[in-house]
Amino acid sequence: MKCWKMLIWSLGFVALFVTMLSLPAARAQDGETFYSGAQVHEIRIELTANDWKALKSQQPNPAGFTGGDPSESNYTYFKGDIWINGHQTKNIGIRKKGFFGSNDGTRPSLKVKFDEYEKQEPIKDVDMLTLNNNKQDQSLVSQYLAYQVFRDAGIHAPRSNFARVTVNNKYLGIYSNVESIKKPFLTREFGDSKGALYEGTLSDFHRIGNKNIEAKNKTAEDRSKLEALSALLAESGDLPLDKLDVLIDLDYFLRYWTVENLLGFWDGYAANQNNYYLYFDAKSGRGYFIPWGADWVFTKSGPFAMFSTPPPIVNAQSILANRLYRTSGIPARYQQVMTEVLDRAWNESKMLATIDELEEKLTPFLGPSQQETAQSMNEVRAFIKERRSFVLNELGKGPASVPDRPRSPAYLVPIGTVTGNFATTWGPLEPGDERGEATLQAHLDGKEITFERVNVSITDFEPPRFGGGFSGFGAPTVPSLQLVFIAKRTDQPSLMLTVTLPTDRLTTDKPIPIHGQLMEVPVAGPNGNRGPGGFGGPGGGPGFGPGGFGANRTLQGTIDFSEVEMSDGASVKGSIQLEALESRGGLFGGVGFGGPPSRPQ
Repeated sequence: MKCWKMLIWSLGFVALFVTMLSLPAARAQDGETFYSGAQVHEIRIELTANDWKALKSQQPNPAGFTGGDPSESNYTYFKGDIWINGHQTKNIGIRKKGFFGSNDGTRPSLKVKFDEYEKQEPIKDVDMLTLNNNKQDQSLVSQYLAYQVFRDAGIHAPRSNFARVTVNNKYLGIYSNVESIKKPFLTREFGDSKGALYEGTLSDFHRIGNKNIEAKNKTAEDRSKLEALSALLAESGDLPLDKLDVLIDLDYFLRYWTVENLLGFWDGYAANQNNYYLYFDAKSGRGYFIPWGADWVFTKSGPFAMFSTPPPIVNAQSILANRLYRTSGIPARYQQVMTEVLDRAWNESKMLATIDELEEKLTPFLGPSQQETAQSMNEVRAFIKERRSFVLNELGKGPASVPDRPRSPAYLVPIGTVTGNFATTWGPLEPGDERGEATLQAHLDGKEITFERVNVSITDFEPPRFGGGFSGFGAPTVPSLQLVFIAKRTDQPSLMLTVTLPTDRLTTDKPIPIHGQLMEVPVAGPNGNRGPGGFGGPGGGPGFGPGGFGANRTLQGTIDFSEVEMSDGASVKGSIQLEALESRGGLFGGVGFGGPPSRPQ
């Protein structure tokens, strides 16, 4: 009898053990707890060394900056494991994140998708992590504070806190842990996620530009509401506010807009047609803006340190903000909403106490590149203390000055093609050096272009660095090369074609996708001079300004190397197939950037 009892007990134990094995892994926590308060999570990620190297070297699609489709991402997922506060989850997807300013090849921003390879939910109601590297925010606190101000003002904004991030046993420092704008967020904020969700990256509601507003779910593939909004904003005269309010919750947008300006959010929707989501609620049918990318706020300076004065209280470069502010009655209504938001959401003592708390929590975990955090936190404190009096003083002056018309969003127009073969040797061109040659066929602006000679150089590329304390803004941060063609024409300026790509993409096995720039320049070759009209153009190459990005003639296509070796004097041969495009509108081509202001009547 005892033997039978022992056997039954043993079988029961085995059954219990098997049942325990079949249960899902314990969750680290739920979403509500995970994003609550000023927590500093510990996140450790592991993936193969080769995958990590490949992930870091991937670059954003530069066409998005000049008017191409930013949704055509060059980023891909890699498989790895993650530990969140000690809880392991295997086989998650990891990819790089970041478009321009936050792009980094050493400590990149990251997206972590839990169910990329298998169905799993280690954190309840969280399907993706967004880990921002804070490259544009040395204070580390901007996103946490900004999203809190948005939420206090009644805006649907993501929650956030912080993470100490380690990848492959290398500590990368403090990241911002920002709630992703996905189904769980929409369900919590709006009651369901059945509406159309769009993301705006350097795009706006113009008929020429709204195609670059990215649909983020299946419902958004029906773009009829975007088209209706664009059509309404294209009408002349005062906006019909009753019709607009059917498409966009106008009271809500006024709050959203004032908060952007209160924070000095130079890279948001109103000022730069950037960093926003738009969700059309399935129940009401109306659109609601959701802030994103708020990592450069609470500051007097934009990215190029040109702006030493406090940011204006009315930014109106975007079409919705601009058309609204020039509509009768809206300036007075804007002032009223700004006053209400100041009272409701701008709590200086609360924000300053939060910075003190965060400074104590974050300082022990700062990474090597985050040693200016204390000074930057003091700059944020100063902005918070001064902002209310500045805003109230400006409100007392009456309606603000805004551009006479909105800035056109960046968009691309095909202008021709450039194809051909080239042969050169590795190394930079020196003054008077006419090394390398190419046979190019160019058709530009409706004309066939002939050349008397084409010189070619290829060499390591060290990007220019500029931007008032922000080292290397927008520059590649991985080992790169630059291929330069100087195509000479008789009695006309030369054409310069430049292509930059990461060196780890070099191969002779297949064509390599590339992007580049096309310039018309009176230059004999890269000799250390700056590009015409630009500043910071490397070696006679494109500068940043008129003649550089200001000209915005870009190239996209493929390069096919038949021979390539990265050593001085080595033979490099290949062919190019490129489409030439001209970017119009946007930050450097639009009326709104530095355009003539006007006061509403």
